[in-house]
Order: sequence, then structure tokens, then C-alpha cells
Amino acid sequence: MKELSHYIYVNRPAIDQFSAALGIKERRRLAKVLSKVTVSLLGLKLETNREYIYVERPLHDRIEEIIAVLRSDGLLLTERPSSVHDAALEPGDRPIFCLEDVTAVKVFLPKHQTGRYIGNGDLSAWIAEPEPSELSADPQDYRGTVLILSQTSFDDEPYQIGISGCSALQALLNGHTGLGLILEPWMRVPAIGNYVFESPTRKLERIGGICSLPRRIRVLYRLRYMTDEQDFSHNGKPLRVCDLLAYPLFISSAQ
Repeated sequence: MKELSHYIYVNRPAIDQFSAALGIKERRRLAKVLSKVTVSLLGLKLETNREYIYVERPLHDRIEEIIAVLRSDGLLLTERPSSVHDAALEPGDRPIFCLEDVTAVKVFLPKHQTGRYIGNGDLSAWIAEPEPSELSADPQDYRGTVLILSQTSFDDEPYQIGISGCSALQALLNGHTGLGLILEPWMRVPAIGNYVFESPTRKLERIGGICSLPRRIRVLYRLRYMTDEQDFSHNGKPLRVCDLLAYPLFISSAQ
């Protein structure tokens, strides 16, 4: 992994949690050695006792080691999945992570909004559009994935997929408002996922989101929820694509 020059966001509780879960230990430094001599029938005996100071690893070192352990355990993807049917993405109890460099837009949703979406707190999320080369014009083949990186982790549930249901963009808004993350299809709001062929950032702007300029970032994220429910537009052509809600462990400037 290249040297990380600047961290934009770090989920420290998640770093701590996964460091412990993956067995990444603190470093220790010898503080002092205590010695004493005892006398027994066998003669003199020297006993030593070493005292150590445990030092937390620097953040960057811990992140590098987490990535190394995830890679060796087969839990790390290096490309965003382009389809919910991707064979590498079997839902289950083991968490799945991805490390990639992406061009993304940061969207800020203030706590107080009018209309349906009244958030429990401010929400920051990063949106990365699909790679154009992965898009498919086949109406039965939904390929290409919008990546939605929520700086708020709404739950600790394992990775799930949804087909013909609640979009991942809708799940982001559900979590923001304190609702269950994945609602039944008839409870969704079409303008957030389905039937409106425009970018997800534009859909969020319509409900009060404030968008930054695009930025190149590196991100390690845990996959949470993926669907094939996002209507999208590329070069003026309407397409249906996938979208993926993920929780980042860190976001940094890409090298």
C-alpha cells in the first residue's frame, strides 16, 4: 500500500474494533528489569522480572496491518463489484471489505430538512459513479455500481443484497432519518432510487444535499448493502445500475 499523505476521514471506533478482532496487537517497549537474589539450599538464585510499557501503534501502521490481514484472509476486494450476482460476494457472517481509489463527490445533508427527510443528525456521504466501461445497455443486465460511502455507520449487520426492493441510496436516507435501513418496496420513495434517471448526487441535492467538487480519494470500506435498483443516466441515456451502501474505515487523498 502506498504511503497515505492525508487522511480526510477515519472511523477510529471501527479501526479499534477490527484491530482487536483481527488480532493486531499493540507494540510493547521494555521499561525496566528488576532483579533479585534469593538463597536456598541449592545456593544463590538470580530472578529477573521484566516490565513492559504497551504503546498503541501509529494510526497509519494499524491501517496498513488491517489491510494486510484482510488480504491474507481473503476478505479484501480491490475492485468495486459491478453486479449483485458477482460470485465473489456471497452474503454471510464474515465481513467483506474493498480498497480502491475513486473519484467521488462529498454530499452533506444538514440535520434539519423540510419534507419527508428530517434527519437525526448531520449526514456526510461520498458518492462515486459507476465506471462507464462497466455499464450495460441490456435491459436485463444491470451492471455498473454507484458507490455510497456513509460516514455514519447505522448498524453492525453483515453484507446483504436486495433485488427489486429498496435501493442502497434509499437505505442511506432511511438510516439518516432513524428508520429501519432496508424497508419494504412499497415504502420506498421513487425519486431517491427508481424511475428518475439522473445522478444520485442530483437526487440528494433535490432534498437539500450540499455537494462538493469531485475529488480523487483512496478508501477502505466494509460492504453493507447492494441492490440493482438505481436508475441512472449516462451521456443522456437512461440506464438501470446497481448501488452499494458501504461504511468506510478511512478515506484519504489518493496518491
